[in-house]
Amino acid sequence: LLKVLDLCCKKHPVRIANFGAGEYLPDARNKTYTLDPVNEILRHARRGRALLVDPNRERLHRATRELPPERVVALAEFATPETVDDQLRRAQLGRELTVLKIDIDAFDCSLLSAVLDVVQLRPAVIVMEANVKFPPPLQWNVGFVPGMALGSRIGRPWGCSLAYQAAFLGERQYSLLHLDILDAVFVRDDLWPFPWRPLHPQEAFEAHFLHFVGDSNFRPPMWDRAHSLLAG
Repeated sequence: LLKVLDLCCKKHPVRIANFGAGEYLPDARNKTYTLDPVNEILRHARRGRALLVDPNRERLHRATRELPPERVVALAEFATPETVDDQLRRAQLGRELTVLKIDIDAFDCSLLSAVLDVVQLRPAVIVMEANVKFPPPLQWNVGFVPGMALGSRIGRPWGCSLAYQAAFLGERQYSLLHLDILDAVFVRDDLWPFPWRPLHPQEAFEAHFLHFVGDSNFRPPMWDRAHSLLAG
């Protein structure tokens, strides 16, 4: 992410909106934990400001304790399509958003739609958690309904698939750069900084999961069968 921002956006101060910003400690259930790369961006930026939203105060504290407090607005609350405009206004990020990250384990793409289509922001880079249990070409999405229970839907249907994200963002002039376990990185087409073409969701999925080395609890159902079919 730092390299992408250096290539496409280094002329402007970093402005980050991170929904689902809390950081988890690794445990037996979650073996794929890494430090949130979006939060790390602010540590390296000389200029910048960030909004971090997460309903879990402990996880949010973990995320903010090493960040410059004068440049961070941390909100321990839920993010929904109904609240996101107010949350962005309170952070005073302005209209030039550098990175938008959404990882709320719920109605992620409804929140994305609210930022792009209702608030009408055009982030340079978008980082989305993809529900990889629905591999391309399956387009899967859990939409937001007012009054629905808030919080993580892990263990129930949650989020949106990589193919859904790519189709939705493709209509809004964003292209897929990378998939890393669960995180899909999209770059705005007019800022695409690389000489090669963007990835198709199927390419990104196969490139990651066919060559994945390590212990992950996020592999799709019937992984062994899918791996054999893709490899053959």
